[in-house]
Amino acid sequence: MDNTGPWLTNVVHILFWVDSALAFISSAGIYPLLWSTQTFTMVQMTLTRIFPAYPMLIIGPHAGLLSAKFEPSRALPIIVGGTAIQGVGFLVSLMVYSAFIYRLMSQNLPKENIRPGMFVSVGPSAFTVAGIVNIAAQASRPFPDNFMNDGALAANVMKTIVNFASLWVWGTVFFSSSLALRTYRPEVLVG
Repeated sequence: MDNTGPWLTNVVHILFWVDSALAFISSAGIYPLLWSTQTFTMVQMTLTRIFPAYPMLIIGPHAGLLSAKFEPSRALPIIVGGTAIQGVGFLVSLMVYSAFIYRLMSQNLPKENIRPGMFVSVGPSAFTVAGIVNIAAQASRPFPDNFMNDGALAANVMKTIVNFASLWVWGTVFFSSSLALRTYRPEVLVG
């Protein structure tokens, strides 16, 4: 975008907000549609119910990358909006995770042909870590000096908190992928 002039920056800025709005609207629209037209029992619970949240889960990584390219006046709203939408997507996925863990505790493992779907649990945490780490890495440039009383300090605190929180969320990625790998091979469970 650096060598194209302001037109591409303007278009990408508009497209980011269009993408953000569509991601939120589509996710918020698909879930009520599923809940009002489908009936699922706990035995049928799979992690594919996270899929409607995925449009929101890719906004954070986009925000992190784009905020590095925009001037501070445009980067700050992208950082705030990207963090908010990413957070909503991650919290929705956590709610689905909790229902799936309840399903595992009460109904045992899914059938063998459904177990590869357990790898879906890796995506939301991984997208969230990628998004918030990139966003925090860019925070010092667009935060004005008076942002939360001290922009530089706010950016450094954000980086520190995000880095440690990302380790925690990364742990869920490791746990989810380990669980999926362990349960996918039945001979491992028997032997």
